[in-house]
Amino acid sequence: METANQVKYRLFILRNGDRICAVGLLIVFVIFGIASSDLDYGTLRKLGPGFWPMALAVTGGALSIVLFAVGREVPILAKTGTFRTFIVTLGSMSFIPIGYYYLGFVPSATVSLFVMIYLLGPYKWWVALLTSVIGSVCVYVLFAIGLALPIVAL
Repeated sequence: METANQVKYRLFILRNGDRICAVGLLIVFVIFGIASSDLDYGTLRKLGPGFWPMALAVTGGALSIVLFAVGREVPILAKTGTFRTFIVTLGSMSFIPIGYYYLGFVPSATVSLFVMIYLLGPYKWWVALLTSVIGSVCVYVLFAIGLALPIVAL
């Protein structure tokens, strides 16, 4: 049987999970940024080996701060493993290759992420939309511009 302090601690973790995760991620990205600060960044024409690790550290740190700011209090654990979760995830993941053919990567990935974040999580629609747009554009920039892979944006 749990004591009152154990129950209080467990509820604190459950209610503040987003904020605790954001602080942990921020620490990881700060360490990652410090470790990659000695590498050469190069120029805009020819990026050096330190540019993408630092870009990842800055982007991840900024998103960690956003997660901390908009992190929600979770009153109860969400149900996981339901049939609805399976159908929404399968449908969203199936939309990416189909939407990519007709719309391009950014719109199809944005729609897919928005559906999963909004329907499966307790987030407001604007948080889900903002997160999905930022995530899709960052992935596009990483692969199309940073790694020079041919991805159709729109």
